[in-house]
Amino acid sequence: MDSSQRERLAPRQSNQDKLSPGRMDGFRFDSTIGIRNAYGNNNDPKNDISEGWWLLQELNSLIKSQPSAKITIAEDLQENEWVTKPAFFGAGGAGFDAQWVSRFYWDIHNAVVVPADSSRNMFAVRDVIEQRYGSDAFSRILFSENHDQVHADKGNLRLPDAIDRGHADSYFARKRSTLAAAIVMTAPGIPMIFQGQEFLEWLAWTDKTALDWSKKDSLIGGKILALLNPSMNHAIASSLRARSARSATEPYFR
Repeated sequence: MDSSQRERLAPRQSNQDKLSPGRMDGFRFDSTIGIRNAYGNNNDPKNDISEGWWLLQELNSLIKSQPSAKITIAEDLQENEWVTKPAFFGAGGAGFDAQWVSRFYWDIHNAVVVPADSSRNMFAVRDVIEQRYGSDAFSRILFSENHDQVHADKGNLRLPDAIDRGHADSYFARKRSTLAAAIVMTAPGIPMIFQGQEFLEWLAWTDKTALDWSKKDSLIGGKILALLNPSMNHAIASSLRARSARSATEPYFR
């Protein structure tokens, strides 16, 4: 086996070691667009990396072949339906169960951050709720916050602060950010909540600062937790161990 073969098989072996029951419930693949295209471009065949696409197919096929069900999620952000098409039987897809939907984030974000109702594009909100990859709504990971969009080092803001800068605990900041989360939790797809969002954390995220857990039990925080009923909380706790197919009832915590 030459060095290039070992390099191609190393990620496969690494993931195989994590697939035994009780080890992991699933995998999120970061920046799959960078794996499949040399310049991170979508619909750019001349710079596509065929070995990268093959690697994604191989890893997804390996994960799907295991007796315990595991979900695979692509942080691709390019709205490419081939990412979530099957990889087996010559279907040609990358084989992921679901992918992050950047369009959903931006259309919901833009609708809630503007102060005037006349500035909200409700047609865009409608269209992105109805959007699908093929016919499968649950191939979509839906979110109104994620680690990139609320990262302090990138100068980004949490949604409540983006709605009312410097007054993230104001009435409109609380109501509209919670409304965005309600759309995430109820639109067809798999909802993803970013850490602290469930109790209305408004400080931009950094791995150097702990969450302010006092907000969880305050009158301001904790509102999004009410969207998670007891049966859904049980689903989160048991996660994907009993999962044999995609489900809309299991939020994805990032």
